[in-house]
Amino acid sequence: MHRRPLPVRLRVVAALAVLIVASALVVTRLVTAPDGSPDRRAAPRVRTAPECPAAPAVPVLTPVRLVADLDQVHLPDDAAKPALLAAAQQYVDGAIPVVRPIAGDGTDPLRYLYDDGVALRRVTGLLGYAYAATHERTYLDALAAQTVRAARWPDWNQSPEHGHPLDTAQVATAVALGFAWSRTRMTPEEQREVAAALVDRFLRFYVCGTGPGIAARRTAGGNQATVVGTAAVLAGLAVRPDQPAWGSAAVLAGSVALSRHAAADGSGHSLADGPTVEGLMYTNYEAADVALLQATVGADPHDPVVAGPLRGSLPSLDALAAWNERCGRVADPAVQDGWGIYPWVDRTTALAAMAASANAGPRVTALIATLQSQARLTIPGEGVWAVPDGIAELVLGQVSPGTSGPPQPQAYVAGGPSTGRYYGCATAADTYAFLSAVPNDAPHAHQDIGNVVVKDGEQTVLDDLGQRTYSFTGGPVWRASTKAHSTIGVGQPDGSVLQRRSGSGAVTVEGTDLVMSTGTALPGVDDWQRRVSTQPGRVQVDDLLSAPAGSTVPLSMSWLVGAAPADVAQQADGSLRITMPDGSVWQLVPPEGTSVTVSDAAPTPPYVDAPDVGPIAAAHTLVVVRSALVGTASLTTTLTKVG
Repeated sequence: MHRRPLPVRLRVVAALAVLIVASALVVTRLVTAPDGSPDRRAAPRVRTAPECPAAPAVPVLTPVRLVADLDQVHLPDDAAKPALLAAAQQYVDGAIPVVRPIAGDGTDPLRYLYDDGVALRRVTGLLGYAYAATHERTYLDALAAQTVRAARWPDWNQSPEHGHPLDTAQVATAVALGFAWSRTRMTPEEQREVAAALVDRFLRFYVCGTGPGIAARRTAGGNQATVVGTAAVLAGLAVRPDQPAWGSAAVLAGSVALSRHAAADGSGHSLADGPTVEGLMYTNYEAADVALLQATVGADPHDPVVAGPLRGSLPSLDALAAWNERCGRVADPAVQDGWGIYPWVDRTTALAAMAASANAGPRVTALIATLQSQARLTIPGEGVWAVPDGIAELVLGQVSPGTSGPPQPQAYVAGGPSTGRYYGCATAADTYAFLSAVPNDAPHAHQDIGNVVVKDGEQTVLDDLGQRTYSFTGGPVWRASTKAHSTIGVGQPDGSVLQRRSGSGAVTVEGTDLVMSTGTALPGVDDWQRRVSTQPGRVQVDDLLSAPAGSTVPLSMSWLVGAAPADVAQQADGSLRITMPDGSVWQLVPPEGTSVTVSDAAPTPPYVDAPDVGPIAAAHTLVVVRSALVGTASLTTTLTKVG
């Protein structure tokens, strides 16, 4: 039922009244329920005083629809629907427990509350989807209860001294969505309390703060700037009816921050270029948050704030859609911080937004369906449940699937018009090769210029185990020095392997081959060109290197094989016979005149991986090929499926 809008003057007066009431609240103690979670029946009161909003208030009585209008969205009737509805009923019945804050162990500031925030977001999507599909208010009641509980968590890890901005952004995103979708099921006092929590625990730091942490994300680059800026806009839109000054200021600040990275310029720093220099996982991470705002613009296109600065601040996902249509895999190459141990990258949400692009087609659609069938809800300290991504389904309900353009080329390179094209892939039947040339000083790149990943279907043949913990205090550490990458470095007297910290490369397409070129990656090497040729069941890597006359450079080429050492057998002719986990057999032939050693992929000091990646290292074998570069050398490695 739609109510007739109030006259403008009354709307302004009412909005100001809400602001005055919210500003007059006082702090009381937190009351808990018998299970230890905050009790909605006894709401703590939080004082909020708008001390510094820089944008004029835009009083609005009707809340902005975030992501989707749950009463109007037309949900796809796909395989995810029954699973989502069943899980939502499990949550309402208590079979899936509520999310409670569980602080980390102190070694990684990012994971202090991050996983709890992810769980909040996943449950928010689950309950929002269930309401949109059934219009049963029970689901909104459950969502309102979760949102109020989260507003009463002891903290959101927003401490400027010890907190991590992504912890706060993830919790704030979940609370903002939950607030926007379920506020009508809250009491007026609960509405004021949730709005005050979003302001005091997040927006005040983002809009008005200085120094490190949340405030610094306004002007920083990379995935954190995008994710925190997105959270600020969502939170600002969510609180605008209650705190119009803070809401307007947050939307403006977040939009300005996002707009700095919206243009395609070939630098690899914008999603508009396709995968960013931070890697495929962080690209998905950014895109999943941008997708929330793109869907919001579509859900409420007439609101002046949504249709104005916000719409112009968002990067297009067209280039990323083209990449995924040509190069996307269910398990993307783990070339930066991969290892499959992070449950918090909502790739399906990102792909759902990309599905609207004309560059998307059957591969993107198939990826969404497969990822939804494999999706899991992880609630820290409680367990794991098979639950698809509800937010992705809400996004899909607003888009018309795109149609891919011309037939897919065998080789494809992402990037803008400059030479800074950092990623390429080539496909030949079920054989897939990936080549990267990300600058070594890019966040999360870990010095892996020229890295190659080979997959046969979904079986990884050559791998990369990039890994980084946020407690590690050293500079960029190339994982090849700890037994990991499929690339080339220069051997050092202490046994480590180096690439230049400031090095970079570029990937191009020549016919059906991928070619990576760099003159800055390897100390003492003037030029290095790596050509990857792909045929069904066969990948050939040709490396052409040159060094100054009179010099000798000790090269160390590493190939990380996706099989355990017991399944790698050295042959009399110097080749390796490798039996993969799927039963396929491959032969790796190293370059002539080189020495080859085979070992496990466990890390070596000074880098020590977390215990949960130990089994992954044990399932891989490191093949190290050593040679001395004198003048010019041409090294050819072949990988052939023989059984």
